This record gives sequence, structure tokens and C-alpha cells, in this order.
Amino acid sequence: MQWKLLEIGDKKEIEKFIKNRFVISDFSFTNLIIWSQGENTQYSINEDILYLKGVYENEEYYYMPIPLDEQEKTLENWKKGIEKILKNGKKIGFIPEYWAKLLENDFEVVENRASFDYIYSSQDLGTLKGRKYSKKKNKINNFSKNYDYKYERITKDNVKEVIKYQEEWCKTRECFEKDILRNEHLGILNLLNNFDELDYVGAMIKVDDKVIAYTLGEIVSEDYVVVH
Repeated sequence: MQWKLLEIGDKKEIEKFIKNRFVISDFSFTNLIIWSQGENTQYSINEDILYLKGVYENEEYYYMPIPLDEQEKTLENWKKGIEKILKNGKKIGFIPEYWAKLLENDFEVVENRASFDYIYSSQDLGTLKGRKYSKKKNKINNFSKNYDYKYERITKDNVKEVIKYQEEWCKTRECFEKDILRNEHLGILNLLNNFDELDYVGAMIKVDDKVIAYTLGEIVSEDYVVVH
């Protein structure tokens, strides 16, 4: 197979396979881009199957290969491709539940609880009603009382403020000393520096006209939003 480094310019090609098909965070293009620089993400398309692989802590890993459709021949090639990866001694991760069920009769599929997504109710987080959210609500109330803050949507006109904050955050926490923080930082800068090229939205909070927090997210289906 011919492999290519994953870049933002590959968005259209990759989204042929993933757009509106997955609700897990791992298979949004933005999320793939976040980790692409730090983990040397590469992709290959062969017989209508998208293959993705990366490197973490000097070990090569594979995402679940993604078939273009679910026709019998395509799924047959999909399983053959998976078998070839496993025969080469590599592990495959990031397998959504629906696809795991299609594989469990032919392969050993093991749950990895540590890589599950967290799913929150937007209504619950929007209102923070009930005792289980009391600590969060108290923190927000305390912050509101003690700081004169401002909320802003991130735009192409103010995104450089967020980039500056991210660089300062990384420096303060010595993120280049830890692989996962370094990789995340490189990916975030890539996102922010290409604000107009991707489908995410974001917001920031300022105190004394300085950014103190921000968030980035995107819609992945009618029911789900991924907060990156």
C-alpha cells in the first residue's frame, strides 16, 4: 500500500469515508488532524477501504479500517485488510460498537474502557440542575462573583489571542517534556492556525482582557457534538 501523511488538504478525500457515519470523537476529521503531526498519522486507500495509522511512544498503531460502504464485497475486503494488519503483529483500536459486532465472529474484539468517549446531556450541562451538578454550579457562581469576565466566540479576527494563550499554557506546563501533551499542543496549534479550513467552532473566556480559557467543538450528527 502507498501511504500519505495526513494533512488538512486531505479533508475532502477522508470525509468520503467518515462524514456523517460516526458519532465517536476518533473519527471526526478535526480529531484526526489534532493528532496527525505529533503521531505521524498516515493514510492509504485500497479497494474502497480507508486505512489510518500512527505512532505513539515509538509503537505503530492502526485505527479501525473504514469501508466506503457495506456491500458484501467491500466488507469482505475490509476483513481481509484487518487480517493482514493483525498478521503483521499490529494492534487495531478505535472500533465503534456497531462495527465491533460485525467483526466479533471473525476476530477477537476486546473492550478498552480507557478509550471510551464520555457522553453528556447538553440539557443537563446547560442548566446544571440537581445535586450531582451542585459542585460545578458552585464553582461557576464563585467565579462569576469574583471576576469581571467576558465570553467571546472565536473568529478569524481573534483566533491569534487563543494561539498566544495556548503557547503560554504549553510553556507553563512544560508540555514538550510529555509526549501526549506535546502531540496535543502541536495539533491544537494546527487547528487554530487553520481556523477557516475546518468545521469546528469555539469560544473563549477573558478576564482583564486576557484569555483564561477556551473550548473547541464540532457537530458530528443530529444528536451529538464532539468537544475537542
